[in-house]
Amino acid sequence: SAQEQGFEYEVPSRTKAKSSRISGDPTRLRLTPAQQEMVPGFLMTVHVDDADVAKRFVVINTQKYREGEDTREGLHVELILKDGAVLSHLGNPFYVPR
Repeated sequence: SAQEQGFEYEVPSRTKAKSSRISGDPTRLRLTPAQQEMVPGFLMTVHVDDADVAKRFVVINTQKYREGEDTREGLHVELILKDGAVLSHLGNPFYVPR
C-alpha cells in the first residue's frame, strides 16, 4: 500500500470536517414536519465560513459555536458551509441557509 511505502496523504480539511452521517448535497438536508416541531427555537445571526476550519463559526441565539459543538438549546453544529450551516437535532441533520 502507499502508506507502507512511506507516502502520506493529506485529506483536505473540508472533507475531514464533514460528518460521517452526511452524504450527498448537504444543502438539501431537511427535517420531516414531525422532526421540525421538536427543534427548539433558534436564530442564526452570524455565519463565518473559511478554508481554515478553526476560523469557521456561527452565532446562534447570541452564542458563538464552531463545527462539532453543541448549542445550549440542544442543537449540534455539524458543518459550516459557504452559504449556510448543517445543524442536527436528536441526530437528524438539516440545512440552515445563512
